[in-house]
Parts: sequence; C-alpha cells; structure tokens
Amino acid sequence: MKRLIFLIVMFLISIFVVSGCHGTSANKSKLTEEEAKQIVMDEHQRDVGEVEIISVITKDDKFIIEWKNDPIEEGIDSINAKTGKLKSIESTRGSCEWRNS
Repeated sequence: MKRLIFLIVMFLISIFVVSGCHGTSANKSKLTEEEAKQIVMDEHQRDVGEVEIISVITKDDKFIIEWKNDPIEEGIDSINAKTGKLKSIESTRGSCEWRNS
C-alpha cells in the first residue's frame, strides 16, 4: 500500500514539473526580421512617400532598424524581438520641400 501511494505521489509530482515547463516565456516565439521591418513600416507610413528600410542589425534580442520616408523623415528604431515593442532611438524631419515641375 505504501508503495502504491509513493508511486501516485511521484506520478503527480512529475506531472506538475512537466506541465510547468510548457507555460514559460522561453517557448514564446520571437519576431522575425521581416515582422520587425513591417512594424517599423506601419509606424512611419504616411500619405506621402514610402518607408524604405536602410539597414537592420540584430543585437541582444532587439532589431535596430534604420529607415527613411523621403522627403518627410528618417530615423532609427529599436524593436524588442520578444514583445514587438517599438522604441524610437533617433528621428529627424526632412525639409519636405515640394518642387514644382
């Protein structure tokens, strides 16, 4: 009888251990580079001009993305690969001079 109780307790403990491993944040999928680029493009898209991605650097679970939307603005953003949160590192406004043809 003691042996049966011991086996049941060990079985329950192993179930708790195994089921606890599935709920951790380690199993969350990270953003891909393409998804990070799309976040930046969606954030800076305007009626005039199109957002162009200049460069992407992956560093410490972040994407550092340099972009421009000629002639309106350009900048550098950081995207957290785990959360998808965008943080502006640098941004400048262009001259936005319109030329008459």
